[in-house]
Amino acid sequence: MESKNMHNYFKMYNADKCIFDAEVSCVSDPVQASLKEILLYEIRLLAYYTLKLKEFNFEYKKYAKHIIDGVCVVSLNMEINRNEFSEYLLTLIDLRCEAQKNYIDYSEKNNLDLQILKAYTDKCSDFNFIDALKQGELQNIQKNKILDKDKKSLYDILYIIIQNACRNIAQINMFNENEVEYETIEIIKLISSTNFKSTQIEKLKSRIEKASMLNYRLYKTLKNLSSQKFGEPQLSEVKLDYKKGKAVLVTGDSLIDLYDFLNSVEGTDINVYTHDALILAHCYDEFKKFKNLVGHYQKSIDNLEMDFSSFPGVILITRNGNGNYLNIIRGLIYTTNEIGGKGVTVVKDRNFENLIKTANEQPGFKEDKEIGKIQIGYNFDEIELKINQIIEKIENNEINNLYMFGLLNNIGDLDEYFKHFIDKINDNSYIISLSFDDNKKNLYHIDSYYDYSLTYKILEKLEPVCIKKHVSINIIMTEFNLSLISRIFDIINNFHYENIYIPNRISDHVNPQIIETLRSIFGIILLSGNVEKDLRMITSIKKENSN
Repeated sequence: MESKNMHNYFKMYNADKCIFDAEVSCVSDPVQASLKEILLYEIRLLAYYTLKLKEFNFEYKKYAKHIIDGVCVVSLNMEINRNEFSEYLLTLIDLRCEAQKNYIDYSEKNNLDLQILKAYTDKCSDFNFIDALKQGELQNIQKNKILDKDKKSLYDILYIIIQNACRNIAQINMFNENEVEYETIEIIKLISSTNFKSTQIEKLKSRIEKASMLNYRLYKTLKNLSSQKFGEPQLSEVKLDYKKGKAVLVTGDSLIDLYDFLNSVEGTDINVYTHDALILAHCYDEFKKFKNLVGHYQKSIDNLEMDFSSFPGVILITRNGNGNYLNIIRGLIYTTNEIGGKGVTVVKDRNFENLIKTANEQPGFKEDKEIGKIQIGYNFDEIELKINQIIEKIENNEINNLYMFGLLNNIGDLDEYFKHFIDKINDNSYIISLSFDDNKKNLYHIDSYYDYSLTYKILEKLEPVCIKKHVSINIIMTEFNLSLISRIFDIINNFHYENIYIPNRISDHVNPQIIETLRSIFGIILLSGNVEKDLRMITSIKKENSN
């Protein structure tokens, strides 16, 4: 049985995209875009009244939860069907009307000034699907008409980060509902106050900074809670083999959902396979206790339909996963999300009984098949020893140009560029690579699969000495897509001595105007694809910063 590292595993499939497609809903269908716009409209109204009730010391947590969950629904890359949309929107309208009434009653009783926001409808009985669709379409038209290119890009960036923050809050709440009350309210304030009709560029920039700082804090909290419940992530091997028998594929990124499902199938003959980000579950000791968890199944990096259609069992999409499920048409798909989308069955109250019954009715794998295994995770004690050696070199002026290749362990057809890049750097330069390996004395490769917490730990260790010695950390991103935008702002707003460069190959889902806004407003630099030219540019920026 062959053992592979994660990088070589991805190369088997000639991948050229990140395993996750987007953190923001990349809906091209105008109907779906309109439906999601009207959901956001109601969410903003509910956010406004929730904040008012909090000021009055009303119980507000019920509304807050629905706001966070609602943003998560908007961020899902699924096709919303008419019945699900109507039911979900009616729930939001009902909650908003209830919150609005409480606000009005309290204000009138205490002779306070009232500020009532204009709503699409004030009665659930008045709801009409076609009218709602038209209202969402009108919102989209107004937004595109009012906002100039930079404002539109800033608005989109802000909502990418807010959506990521809401997903983090939703995941944290599954561990402990009282863990991030402050951050939840601050995110709700951003949702309520961001109105595309009146927001200026400087305010948008300020809100992006605040949202990214909150999101970074939420991400670290989620990682800490995961470690407390499941153990510290360890360097681990994951089997890619198929095992004869009934099968369920669990995809997304909710460790809690996977954990609950594994508890539900304990004692059965159902074999469970992880998919996408849930491969990280195999790093935690708590998951290694489950006999039903037999390995990881994935034939494609960026084609979920290929994976889903080839899997001979049931598929479970965990809560708030950010995969692109828009074109998935295969049946036998379940989800723990608030809504399922076209052809997807919602699992309510973590009751997996129907899913398990369906899995037992499917053929599963007809025979065992050995494929190999891959290594994931990392040993930070070992990494820290190496980072300390790098710090010592910086202290001794042996390194004056520091590079970090990342943030993903997958660089596709950019290999030749980076090989040439490594060959061209001088002896006083050093590369920490999370993406590309080469047998060079001034390159340290960490083969750790898709765990941003490691990137942040390394930056936290390096930054003090880099500031002291005026050595910039040049972060060379090997991929760029929407899923990395919030990670860029994690670095921009939480670290202080980094330059960020993005490759000249960019996902089709990224609007070119967003790239221009990142460049012109936030100083993100687009590489040319010519190594000599790019190195001259990077070293000239270092000289300017030193001066």
